[in-house]
Amino acid sequence: MDDRLERIENKLDKVVDEIGEIKETTAKQQVSLDYHIKRTDLLEDKLEPVEKHVQLISALFKIIGGLAVIASIVGVIFRILEYANK
Repeated sequence: MDDRLERIENKLDKVVDEIGEIKETTAKQQVSLDYHIKRTDLLEDKLEPVEKHVQLISALFKIIGGLAVIASIVGVIFRILEYANK
């Protein structure tokens, strides 16, 4: 009976040691996670002006494209009118 109790205690000690290691690993991972969250937030803040610039350039290209379409239509109309007057 004494041997059996000692084996149970040894197994219990191993379980306690494993739990301690798990807690230590979890604490390290939490520190790492906090660091990466902070870095991500900083990078997102740095990207905000770039995103605004991309939106501006995109809008400008759409406007230029629209103006090009209008200019082409006007050019075609002038050519048609020029041809009709001949």
